[in-house]
Amino acid sequence: MVLFCDATNILDDVFIENSLPHFKDLRVAAVSGRIANHKSLNGPVCSWRSRHLFKENYYFGNVAKKAESLTTYGTILRRSLVLKVGNFNSSLKHSEDKELGERLINAGYKIIGDPDLVVHSIKKDSVVSVLERYWRWYGGTQESFSIKDYWHSIKASFRPMMQEDLKANDWRSAFISLLCPHYGFFRHLIRVINGKSQISI
Repeated sequence: MVLFCDATNILDDVFIENSLPHFKDLRVAAVSGRIANHKSLNGPVCSWRSRHLFKENYYFGNVAKKAESLTTYGTILRRSLVLKVGNFNSSLKHSEDKELGERLINAGYKIIGDPDLVVHSIKKDSVVSVLERYWRWYGGTQESFSIKDYWHSIKASFRPMMQEDLKANDWRSAFISLLCPHYGFFRHLIRVINGKSQISI
């Protein structure tokens, strides 16, 4: 087994202990928890990240279940299965975990998400860094962002994103939601113009 944890995250004391029983199923390739802001953090950027990136208000249920994608901000991987499907794609600068997860699932292996496992982020993002983080999480391996995607993102920035921010009386976070689709689209354009898009899979 290999434990992955970002340098800006902290694992619960029982994270490893409570993860290992899932691996009794030999088809389980990875076990992840949910991510949340550390209690010491506050401010509009942190609130936006909690609401829209970490989905802390979303109810993930109370039992572990198969996940549809792989994240490695706090995850235990079965090394043998990762190597069996070809390991991480070293040509990718982001979304390498998601791409690996797709290959694991396509090979018939399981990725388990356990809501009782919690990873706490201690990173203090700025507006720009949290938007960049959002883009990297959702940009995908090929960083595609069509006009249609842009339009859907603009609509989503108003509802549900800004709608949720204003419901929480958090107008400063609502401003970040307003910027989100435009940042993603222009980030995509700049990378295409500069020829820095990731290699297609």
